[in-house]
Amino acid sequence: MLHETRPPHPLGTLYRMHFPKYRKGECRVKPIKTETTFRYVEDLMGFIMGEVFVDQEAYREELLKISIPPDLSSEFEHPEKEEVIANYVSRFNPGEAV
Repeated sequence: MLHETRPPHPLGTLYRMHFPKYRKGECRVKPIKTETTFRYVEDLMGFIMGEVFVDQEAYREELLKISIPPDLSSEFEHPEKEEVIANYVSRFNPGEAV
């Protein structure tokens, strides 16, 4: 199920920090609705390494040489998560803070 919600957390709603590009470093929080899984990436890489590439070690060495740039949000100062959550207002209930 794509949009399945998780059972309530004992501490209440959980949030994650979000740094949208269009906000130029301004932080937002979003409620966490489902558990994030990246198992499909491991499955895909296993398939590629096992079925597609004959010389896997040469590919891995080249892959490790690629430089990964820092996240765009790393250029900006990150506020405290508790402060951002305290200022969170849902767009569906704009009059009340969470």
